[in-house]
Order: sequence, then structure tokens, then C-alpha cells
Amino acid sequence: MKPGLPKINTNNHLNSESSNLGVRTARAGRWLLGVQVVSKLAGLIQRVILARLIAPHDFGLMGIALLVIGGFEAFSTPDLASSLIQKKGDIRDYLNTFWTCQIIRAVFVSIILITGAPFLANFFNSPSSANIIRFVSLGIILRAGINPGMVQFQKNIELRPRFIMISSASIAGAVISIIYAVIWENVWALVVGVIFSALVSCLVSYVLHPFRPKLELSVDKMIEMFKFGGWLWLAGILTFCVIQGDDLFVSRMLGISMLGYYQMAFWVANLPTTQITNVLNQVSFPAYSEMQSDSLRLTAGFLKTLQGTVIIILLYTIVLFLLAEPITVFVLGPQWKPMVPALKILCFAGFLRCISATLGPVIMAAGKPKLITVGQTIRLLVLAATIAGFTRRWGLQGASLSVVLSLIMSASFIGVMSIRELNLKIIPFTKKILPSFIGGVALTVTLIYLQSKMIVTYTPNLLFSIGIGGIVYLGVVWTCDLVWGCGALEVFRFFFRTEK
Repeated sequence: MKPGLPKINTNNHLNSESSNLGVRTARAGRWLLGVQVVSKLAGLIQRVILARLIAPHDFGLMGIALLVIGGFEAFSTPDLASSLIQKKGDIRDYLNTFWTCQIIRAVFVSIILITGAPFLANFFNSPSSANIIRFVSLGIILRAGINPGMVQFQKNIELRPRFIMISSASIAGAVISIIYAVIWENVWALVVGVIFSALVSCLVSYVLHPFRPKLELSVDKMIEMFKFGGWLWLAGILTFCVIQGDDLFVSRMLGISMLGYYQMAFWVANLPTTQITNVLNQVSFPAYSEMQSDSLRLTAGFLKTLQGTVIIILLYTIVLFLLAEPITVFVLGPQWKPMVPALKILCFAGFLRCISATLGPVIMAAGKPKLITVGQTIRLLVLAATIAGFTRRWGLQGASLSVVLSLIMSASFIGVMSIRELNLKIIPFTKKILPSFIGGVALTVTLIYLQSKMIVTYTPNLLFSIGIGGIVYLGVVWTCDLVWGCGALEVFRFFFRTEK
């Protein structure tokens, strides 16, 4: 070492960097959890109230509109935001081009939907859904107009502004739709809620971020964003096909009312999955991107994420499977009982989707979005090969079985690729998730025993069973952690730690 130069402790520097990222990730996770709690609580209240005011057929009509619009958005929306999040360095010079691409796409798609709505509605044998498609398509332009500076917040893992934007939009949309549902008692209450929610998101984003975009298109920057986002675009198209393909077959083969039942069952089964997936994509992906050059930190971060995910989703899956009918009647009302058999199957689809969601951010952070596309292709092929025959033979249960089978095949591929990418060993991997499955066995035994001793359709008994089952499950997981040192409790300590 040259005289006069201070010795630099690189270990301390790396530890400080790791700690700083950990604190930012934990803080972002708390804000994003807040987003999910507020937005989904608003959505849950909205669904529970509307399910008692609006017929399943009307939910089916709205489902067709969202299916059509979701398809056009998937096929026209490259994931440019993820390319900016993954990109190292400052992204401010890219924001105008990003925003301009979004606006051009949204206007083009909206024009197609407004003019082509009658043809699209007739395809589903539902002429009355044409005007619904036209009005809901306005939300595409409003969402595209959101301030692109919000992407910069997400890249820096600063999610408090996102909490404000999404929470405001969710609450506003829920309140408006409930008000109009009480007045109209039909599908237009859902339409007004969707449009108003998109409008609030757009307006609030400009209050939160000082950046003011302008129409500016740099071909070089656009091509650079497409190089990464292109694969995710294809993955997004495939994701839409595998997630909405079952809706297409159900609506065409079983009718609009059965589509309403099926979509409600899917929503209930995937309620925690949607929230966990959003958290993982918006927190884990940028965090993993910063760790991409440090394989040890990346592996440790992934195992913590997987462990926490399994603890939460396994509890929900088992409770929902064993208590599907009383939960449905309690939350939605007896008119939704026809969806129960499908719900019992789809809760396993929710579990598999949640596990897959822990794997995706690792693959993307490693700069290999192609593997996500391959996984979704496998899922689509299995779904396409089975859903028509399964639905024709077993109805809603058949469609649900097809979805579960496609997820098993896709998750297996992505799991193997992730393990290979992280060079995971089987013993550390098993040690992280084993306590949750032991707790799951204890939970299953507890709920079956309680059902044999009391009538769980009686609301107090239902709530008592869920409470006791949850206590038993978490108690077993905690005990295993104390005995084996699996790190289950450390996951939650990490999440709730604060910056010193």
C-alpha cells in the first residue's frame, strides 16, 4: 500500500451496501404491503357488497369486457417499465420516450376497441357487452397517461408514492361503484368504478412526482428498451393467454353466467396470490437486480422470499380448500354456491401461481427473461391441449383442473431453471420450506377435527375454526423454527426492521 493512503475496509463497504439495500427493500415491502392491504380491502368490500346487489350474469358481462380489453393490452404493451427498472444508472432521459410509446399505444388500441366493439361482443354471443367494452376502453388511455416518473420511484425501491396512488384509486373506485350499484343494481356500477379508478391514478401520479412528460420519441432509446422488454412482452402475451384462455372457453362453452361464477371463484382463490405477486415483482425484482453480481446475496434473498411466501400462501390454501362452501356463503352469499367445486380446485392454482411468482424476479434480475417466456409457453401448450376436453366433460371443474395441470408443468420448468441459476442445494432449500408443510399437516388435521365436532356453516363456528387453525399452523411453524433454526421468524424480522 502506498504511504499516506488510508486503508479501505472493503468488507465493511459491502456490508454497508447490503444493509442499505436490505433496509430499502424491507421499507418498500412494508409500503407495498400497505398498498395491497388498502387496495384489496377496498376491493374485497366492493366485491362482497356488489355480489349481493348485482347478478352473476352481470359480472359475466363485465368479465367479457375486461377479457377483450386485457387481450388487446397484452398484445400491444411491451414491458418497457421493467427494462428501465433493470437498467443500471439514471433513467430520466428515457422517461419521455417511455411515456410517448405508452400514449401512442393506448390511443391506437382504444380506437380499435371503440370501433370494433360490436364484432367483439358478437364473438362472445353477448351483444349487450358492446357498449361496456367501449366505455371501459377509455381506462386504457387514462392508465397510459400516468406520470412516467413513477417508474423512477419503483427503480429506487421507493414505494410510498405508489402506496398513495394505488390506495387512492382503489378506494375511490370502490366507493363510486358501490354508490352506483345501490342506485342502478347492474353492470354499469362496475364500469363506472373501473374508469373512475383509472382517472384518480392518473391525476394523483402528477401530484406525487415533479416530472412533467412531453411527447418525444427517440428511436435509439425505444429500441434499447425493447431489447429487454421484448421478451417480457411476449411473456405477457403468453401470460394473458394462459390466465384468460380459460375464461374464453368457459364463456363460449358454458355461457356468461357460468363465466361470472368462474371468475369470482378464480378471484377468491387467487386473492393472496395477486398481492404477493405484486409485492415480489415490484420489490424483489429491483432488489435482485442490484444483487445480480453477488450470487450469495441473491440466493439468500431468494430463499427468504420463498420461505415467507410459502408460510402465507399454504395457510390460505388449506383453509380455503377445507372450508370453501361456508366461506363462500359467508362472504358472497348463497347465490354463489355453484362456484364452490371450482373454487376448491382453483385454490391449488393460486398456490402454484404464488410459488412461480417467487421464481420470476430471480430469472429477470439475472437478465434471462427468455426463460419466463419458455415457461409461459409450456403452460399455454398444456392449457390449449386440455381445456376444451376437460371443460366439455366436467364443466367449471374441468376448466379448473386444466389450469392446475398447466401450472404444475410451467412451475416445474421455472423451478428447475431457478435452482440451476442459483446453484441451490437440496438440503438448505428443503430446510426453509419444511416447517410450513409440517404446519400445514397440523392445520389440516385441526380443521377436519373441528368440522366433525361443530357446524361450520354457522358463522361464529366458522370464524372460530379459522382462528384456531391459524394459531395451530403458526405455532407449529414457530416451534420448528426454534428446534431446527430454519430462519422462518427471521423473514418477518427482516421485513419489519427499520433503518437505524
